[in-house]
Amino acid sequence: MRRNLLFLAAVSLMLCFTLASTTVQPILAQPVSAGAIVKQISGEEAWEFCDYLAGPEFEGRLAGDTGQYEAGDWIADRFEDWGLEPLPDIGDYKQWFNYEFWHAYPPVDLKKTVPPPVISWTYLNDYTIFQYSGSVNVETEVVFAGYGLTMPAPFTYDDYAEIDVTGKIVLVFRHGPKDDSAWNVPVPSTPFTAWTFGFKAVNAFNHGAVGMILVNDYRHGPVPGSGTLSANGYRAAFGAVWAHRTTVGEALLADLQARQDQIDSTLTPQSVSTEKTVKMVVTTEFDPERPTFNVLGMIEGTEKPNEWIIVGAHYDHLGVGPLGEIYYGADDDASGTACVLELAKVLSKYPQKRTMVFAAWTAEEEGLLGSEYFVFGYLLTEPDVKVLAYINLDMVGKGTEKYTTGTIMPPEGYWLPPGYTGPSYLLRYMINRGREVGLKVVPVSFHTASDHANFAYVGIQTVQFYWGGDHPGYHTPADTPDLVSPYCLEITSKHVAVTMLKLATRADVWPAVPTVAPAAPIFNGEIPAE
Repeated sequence: MRRNLLFLAAVSLMLCFTLASTTVQPILAQPVSAGAIVKQISGEEAWEFCDYLAGPEFEGRLAGDTGQYEAGDWIADRFEDWGLEPLPDIGDYKQWFNYEFWHAYPPVDLKKTVPPPVISWTYLNDYTIFQYSGSVNVETEVVFAGYGLTMPAPFTYDDYAEIDVTGKIVLVFRHGPKDDSAWNVPVPSTPFTAWTFGFKAVNAFNHGAVGMILVNDYRHGPVPGSGTLSANGYRAAFGAVWAHRTTVGEALLADLQARQDQIDSTLTPQSVSTEKTVKMVVTTEFDPERPTFNVLGMIEGTEKPNEWIIVGAHYDHLGVGPLGEIYYGADDDASGTACVLELAKVLSKYPQKRTMVFAAWTAEEEGLLGSEYFVFGYLLTEPDVKVLAYINLDMVGKGTEKYTTGTIMPPEGYWLPPGYTGPSYLLRYMINRGREVGLKVVPVSFHTASDHANFAYVGIQTVQFYWGGDHPGYHTPADTPDLVSPYCLEITSKHVAVTMLKLATRADVWPAVPTVAPAAPIFNGEIPAE
């Protein structure tokens, strides 16, 4: 022991002398491999993110509503905690814009009260609320008003000519007499044609009605659908529902079919009081300029900061329905947002040559509005930025757990030459990266039903990524976190991570666009390396 101590003392003195007499060379940190980084990704942690975002406190994350604002704030706080930077020229993590907001809230009710017995109809089974319906809470007489038409010249037909509907609810058919589309003419001084739901609602409102119950005519099935009055058809104090012809329409007017037959055969109105009283409660909110926001953060590139690789998912969902039911949106798309968060947390510790951007989109369910605003209202105004790839994650929380599905971009008018029908370069690349994490990627046809579409429209290489197989609970309150698989979240995040890391460090991301179509462009299940 003593001999060892003497030896150590000698070595220590020699080291001290060496350090004192030479220039100290800094110890350079060795770069961490993509494989080592990817191992840090946790499906269980991603599931915790998903579980929290799809919790009842965020009330379904409806774009422009309180739950979406609070969920977006929470995501922005995570980006800040992990050291992500806001994007240039945005100011902070939130990219605000306004959109046309409409939503139906509780309470909702439709029932016949007079004469007895009371008949209560069930929302979604017996009737639906028209999008852009206003609000109403009345108990009043129902008047049958034929097809609900006041036809412009040279027509002389008017379902309201011989009736007074002031303060009443009208019962009307869809379409027009004989289902003759020659009657579906533009209505002067309005944006409507005569058969549109919006015109029927506005026409009833202009005649003094406070509500409309529309049923299908007898040339079509009895079950109500979903329809819109359009923003031009919105009247704040007018409620409009689409009802079941048998359970609602015939309960209000027993000779409903006979009256349609008479109108169609004589082209004369058959409007009449139903001598029934209905209680109608519809509660909605409309705001033509409702604020909402995307959440965006980035890890700036060390060598090529203006070359971006973006991963995104939409964090909005459908909110709270008229019955008070919460649409949790765990798979659609808290799952994709959870993967984006897990990627941001892990990758934020490892800046790469190129910039990596993490996006949580709002208002996807309203028509891809958040990503649209980002692409057309921001990217196209940043001439120095070049987006090399966009990866979209939508409904990645459950499926077969055996394969995933990518999206092949359409060839004409984008970055591939006319006639080329093979996978995009990004999809080719992701197929190979999938193999590295034990994942099979199966290409399918291009579609425009998620946020990747807005990037494709401007020629950016993009892939929509989601799990194949069944997605139980889609767009229902049953889409809850307990059905989301941590495995799906982990393997998805690892696949995207290895893709982003390797794209961020490659010398050249994509080869030059070929000038002629390849000899065998159709994907056959085997993609060459790289």
